[in-house]
Amino acid sequence: MSSIGKGISYRVFLQKYRRYCGKDAFNFNLLAVISLTDSLKSSFGPFGRDKLVLGENEFALAKDGFTILNTISPFSPVITLLKDSVKNLKETVGDGTLTAILLVGELLKKAVSLIVRGIPSSKIIKGYSLACKEALNMFETLSHKFKIEDSSQTQKIIYTVLHGSGLTDVEIAESKLCNLIQEAVYTVLEKSEDGVDFDLDQVKVMGLKEGFAEQSMLVKGVVFKSLSELHPTMPRRIVNPKILLVNSPIGVEKPYTATKIELTTPESLGRVRDYKVKSVLRFIDRVKQLGVNVIFCSRKIDDISMSYFAKNDILAVPNLSNTDIRRLSNATYARPVFNLENLQKSDLGQAEIVEERRFGRVKRIFVECKNPKAVTIFLLGATKRATVATRKALKAISTVIRKPRVLVGCGAIEMEVAQRLKSYALKLEGKEQLAALAFADALESLPLILASNSGINPLDALVKLRELHKHGKSTAGFDVEKGKMVEKIEKWIEPLEVKSQVLKSAVETTSVILSLDDILVNMEILKQ
Repeated sequence: MSSIGKGISYRVFLQKYRRYCGKDAFNFNLLAVISLTDSLKSSFGPFGRDKLVLGENEFALAKDGFTILNTISPFSPVITLLKDSVKNLKETVGDGTLTAILLVGELLKKAVSLIVRGIPSSKIIKGYSLACKEALNMFETLSHKFKIEDSSQTQKIIYTVLHGSGLTDVEIAESKLCNLIQEAVYTVLEKSEDGVDFDLDQVKVMGLKEGFAEQSMLVKGVVFKSLSELHPTMPRRIVNPKILLVNSPIGVEKPYTATKIELTTPESLGRVRDYKVKSVLRFIDRVKQLGVNVIFCSRKIDDISMSYFAKNDILAVPNLSNTDIRRLSNATYARPVFNLENLQKSDLGQAEIVEERRFGRVKRIFVECKNPKAVTIFLLGATKRATVATRKALKAISTVIRKPRVLVGCGAIEMEVAQRLKSYALKLEGKEQLAALAFADALESLPLILASNSGINPLDALVKLRELHKHGKSTAGFDVEKGKMVEKIEKWIEPLEVKSQVLKSAVETTSVILSLDDILVNMEILKQ
């Protein structure tokens, strides 16, 4: 209700909406976010537990924050806000979504204790911002140079991402995932005077449930699923083919405007068909002169054309995606054409073999090339988790190539920065000092969650880890494989850009939530 003048009031919102203001709004937001983050704590780290999330029309078995939030129906406006933040983080660096969610929860918990002590949210937001800026500088200082030429460093990043996604050593070893990903990166990688360029779009990850993990392979070329069934008499295997890529329909096109053709005699119907056949034969004659025996088309190929292609032993595959055409161009060095009347020999590409292969009931078309700039990681006996983890590892490599700095993992960097932030906070004046200290405590909680999920007593770990970092052991952390604390983490490293973006995203989201003081909720939706 709102009032105009003395004793006069009016209703602004429909009765089904409920309004939360001030402290009620804060409590509403806090309850929603903390209940979510607390339920996700057990999924953090390599030995985190999976969550079976049932959405409205789907379900997901996952442990990463993006998949979980993307599946559930938001039960609060701030959950939608958190979901958007995580989505942006996923698109930017591809990893760290669950870390960001948990950090938001811990920062809000620390903010509650400060608000109870009478510190306004504006001071908390400012203190968090100052601490975040200092933490980012510390990340930069503690990071070390990454060299893509160093295969051991590349392996460590890949291994960290795969393990963090929940894959076991057995799964990684059976499918040779680390080696496949590394070989794919080095195949597509381009070096120049300006540095190194890695086009993530040129590495395709395809997973099939059929087959066995040890049969997984790196295909130096392109593998794809044909959206249309191939003509039954077309060749299914062609060695050393000449390849034509077409970005326009093949056959007689239908007019764009409404057109009426009157056929008065059977002969006129025959003439129409003869016209279609002659136009197809002209194209086939030109194609045969150039020696083309494989055609990949991003548009439709009509039935008459498909029939004549089959008679001339030409493999024609219609309705490919633009992405596949682009990958085929990079693999075969063919140039996609639009005008079929002016085909040139320079438009053609080559491959070592084009073949349709069967895996159980599934068929895939393989285009294997020599010195390609597009490859396919083909995983057999693969779970959805393995496929997603492989894509995350490739994204991590792309991120670290863009900014070649890395940090040690396993909670070491969080603990080191937390200890340094506590010293930094004491230099601040005013209530921002307490907020900066709370920020350090929130950051320190992440290694404890990791320790708990790895079977390590979190309280004992906190005391020992603080002591090690106090004595200059900046790389001390948890060896999650052995379930114990070590003074130097060597096997686990993460891109600096991922850590930085996680911190920025968590602080920005927390600041927005703390600044909210008015919420309108549709109670009918909330009851559902």
